[in-house]
Amino acid sequence: MKTSRISIQVVSALLVLMVLMTACGGASSGPTVTVEGGTCSYTGPQKVPVNLSMTWNVKDTTPGMDYGFAIITLAEGKTLKDLTALIGSSGPGSPSWVTMIDWNLMTQGTSTGTYDLTANSAYHGEPIYIACFKDDTLFGAAGPIQVTQ
Repeated sequence: MKTSRISIQVVSALLVLMVLMTACGGASSGPTVTVEGGTCSYTGPQKVPVNLSMTWNVKDTTPGMDYGFAIITLAEGKTLKDLTALIGSSGPGSPSWVTMIDWNLMTQGTSTGTYDLTANSAYHGEPIYIACFKDDTLFGAAGPIQVTQ
């Protein structure tokens, strides 16, 4: 009898914990870039570690469409406004004030990548930005995202 009472208390405590986690949104989610409805959005913290785990989530179902995601930095004095002014542009290369740190290419589904920003000698501790491409055309951008050492 005593054992079943303890089991019921443990189960009750676990249920209360699950309800509280659900009400509070559960554990905080990591950085995620989502493509849905023709848009690209970033959700997650505004500060990330230098060893970054990023989830790329393509919900669009256009057959054969390739999506590219780039982790980039911008030259001093450049901002998200400068980057978003390039939306709709395509072609080879990037402006000289954009530095590519890493990238991911996918069609549909979800992929999580781990990136050591310091592995790229072009990274010097500055904030990062996310650039989203459909085929070779920029269609979304987010940032700045601060990086902690």
